[in-house]
Amino acid sequence: IHNGSFPEYLTWEQINQLYLNGWDMLNHSLSHQAGWSGAPLPTSVYTDHVVQNILRVKSQTAAAINMTQFIVPSGDSNYYPYAFANGMKAVYNQFWMPDFQYGLNVDAPLALNNFLLNRNSMEDNLATLINQIDLVAAQSLTGTHYWWNDFTHTIANFSGPASGGLQFANFRQYLEHIAAGYGANGLDNVWAASLQEVYEYLAVREGTVLNWQLNGNQLTATLLLNNVPDSLRHTALTLQVNADQNFGNVQITKGTGVVYTYNGTNPNSRIINLSWGSSAALNAKTGSNASATVVVPDNVLRTFPNPAQDEVSVS
Repeated sequence: IHNGSFPEYLTWEQINQLYLNGWDMLNHSLSHQAGWSGAPLPTSVYTDHVVQNILRVKSQTAAAINMTQFIVPSGDSNYYPYAFANGMKAVYNQFWMPDFQYGLNVDAPLALNNFLLNRNSMEDNLATLINQIDLVAAQSLTGTHYWWNDFTHTIANFSGPASGGLQFANFRQYLEHIAAGYGANGLDNVWAASLQEVYEYLAVREGTVLNWQLNGNQLTATLLLNNVPDSLRHTALTLQVNADQNFGNVQITKGTGVVYTYNGTNPNSRIINLSWGSSAALNAKTGSNASATVVVPDNVLRTFPNPAQDEVSVS
C-alpha cells in the first residue's frame, strides 16, 4: 500500500487533499501485522509498526500529517502500551464492551491520558444498525450525552453480503435515518464526527476554565485555555446559555481565528458553538512541521516533512 502498487487505495496526494479539507488520518500500523494474547509479536515489531507509520505518513504528505490517534490492527490489545509510549494520545479497539451498551457517557470528566475506547463493529444489517442508534438516542433524551462509536472496515457497492463491511446502500440509509430523526430537521440532538474530533473536543472541554459576569443585559464569558493541549488539530467548544431573551449578537473580543455560530430560537436554552485554530492545524496547512515526540530504532535516520517548507526535523 505504501509504495503505490495497489491502485484501489488512496494516493498520497489524495490523502493530503482529504486532510486539508477536514478529514482526519488515524494510525492503523505500518502493515496491519497483529498477534494475539497467546502469541504476541516481539516488542520491537509493535514499536516499529506504530512509529514507522507515523514517520512514513508525515514524510509522504505535503501537509506533514502528524497522526496522534491509533486504531488497533485485528483487535491485538498488545499494541496498547507501545502506541501510548510512542505519541498516540488515544487508542481504539474493535471489541465493544457490555458496559458500553449505549456508548460512553461523556457528561462526567473523563481520564483522557492514555485514553482507550472500544468500538462497535457495524454489521451489514440495516435493521440492526437502526435499532442500535435508536436505543442510544432514546437513552439520551433525558439529557445524558453518549459517545456512540461504530465502525466498518469497508463500504462496497456490489451484490451479496459485504464481509467485514457494509453495502453502500445500507450505509447510506443508516446515515439518512440518523439525519432525518436526529439531525437538523429532526430532534437536532446528534453530532456526527470523527474519533479524533470528538476526543479533542473533550480535551478542550476538560482543559477549559470558564468565568462569566453579567452586567445588565450583557453577559461576558471568558475562557481560560492554559490547560488545553496546544498540539490538538481540532479546537472547539459549545457554551450552553440559559436566558429569557433572544441573543442580540455575539462578539469575540480576544483570540484569533475564532469562528462561531449560535442558535437563538429555543426559549429555554441557547448554544454558542466556538472553534478556533491551533498551532498544529495551522502549521500543517502551511507545510511546517508540527512537533511530536517519537521513538525510532537506533539505526534509523529520518527527516520530515519531506519535501520540506520553512523547517525540517531529523530523528
